[in-house]
Amino acid sequence: MSTTEDAVRVAITVGWGRIESAKVAKVHMTTGQEGNSATVEIQSLDLAGPDIAYIGEASVEAVQDLTSTLLMTGVIDKVDVHDEVATVSIVGSHQELREIRLGQMVASSDVPAQEKIYAILRATGWPSTRMNLSGWNPGPSERFQVSIPVAGFMLTRTRDIAGVTFTTDNPCDDEFQETEVGVIFSGATAWATTSVEADTLFDAEVRGLENIDLGVSTLRALGAYRFPTFKSRVRPFKRSQARARVRAIGVTYVVAETGRHWLRQVGKVEPTELLEVDFLVPEEIREFLDTSSDQMLDRSVREWRAAVDSGEDYERVAHLWRSIECYANHHSEGPLFSKEERETIRSALSTSGTWSEKQSERLVGIGSLLNDRPLLEKFKLALSADGIEVSSVALKQITGTRRLRNDLEHGSLLSEPEHRLVDSAIAVMNYVIVSVISV
Repeated sequence: MSTTEDAVRVAITVGWGRIESAKVAKVHMTTGQEGNSATVEIQSLDLAGPDIAYIGEASVEAVQDLTSTLLMTGVIDKVDVHDEVATVSIVGSHQELREIRLGQMVASSDVPAQEKIYAILRATGWPSTRMNLSGWNPGPSERFQVSIPVAGFMLTRTRDIAGVTFTTDNPCDDEFQETEVGVIFSGATAWATTSVEADTLFDAEVRGLENIDLGVSTLRALGAYRFPTFKSRVRPFKRSQARARVRAIGVTYVVAETGRHWLRQVGKVEPTELLEVDFLVPEEIREFLDTSSDQMLDRSVREWRAAVDSGEDYERVAHLWRSIECYANHHSEGPLFSKEERETIRSALSTSGTWSEKQSERLVGIGSLLNDRPLLEKFKLALSADGIEVSSVALKQITGTRRLRNDLEHGSLLSEPEHRLVDSAIAVMNYVIVSVISV
């Protein structure tokens, strides 16, 4: 391990902004096997610049005259503030990977090390477009069988439902059954299995789990069905079936048609860090807004929490936009057009041309849309009413997820979110919520 200390003017790029120290700052650099780190002492007011947020990568540069020299890149780990001095601690980007706790994995000997690394990186949120594993490329495409234990239902024979086979025959290879994850997998009494086409074990796992989730959801829908006929046939009914909860147990067995296979815990292990309330809440902030009387704001806070705690990107997007919509509606304005004015507009449109039957039907319903402002317009009005300033750069993080939200809403093909985009949008909404509830 080596350490250096210097006193220079620095520039720190973090979030969507850049801090340039007004005075000479103390910089302490450490290099070792655990990675690089830096501690920078700057004026605390330097942190109050626009678009500064502890999101994504941070870089530290030494600035001299008109030139700058990159000292390191990483992530902000901690910021201590003492009167007029702030101590900013930056650690290497490897810390992001360390913070994400993945479950165990056992693999057959013919699974390449690069494919395991690929899986670990993808499971921690890195998109495939940001990976370049030398000497290895995903593929070729082949068939995979994906299986997962399922609990919460009884089964006496193999059944195929919604493209998923539910069976009481354990599909796991004998060599894995004595491992820790193998004991969890084999401890079940039933399994769900599906077949998919993919380039890697990990991609097959993702697609297979989507299929299995649909199959499990279909079983849940059948159990909750409260009508006497099904496909024109009278069916039996048990009230208790609506309370049954079919669920998948988080260990997958994936095997390729070429033979390589693995058994892996899916999902992320729950974090163990404790929330340090005394550290987070300054003494001078003693009161917070009681949102219970404002149903829309209350729901916005709850939906934001669901977004930040969810482990699946499109679930996070759905909760994020519900949070945005509820917040946008918590300052409700009166209707822009009265009922009589809407009727006048509709009548004028109906008589202004020769319309087809379908066009006329659409014009009849147009009056109810006149008072519906676009969601982003309502969101900006709510920010203004609450006195919250969100820069155009920060707002762009939210609008950047709009395409993902529209994919969900309009049934389009779901695309892979950009790296950190959803995290950044949730962080901006976090800023809005904390700003409005802090009295």
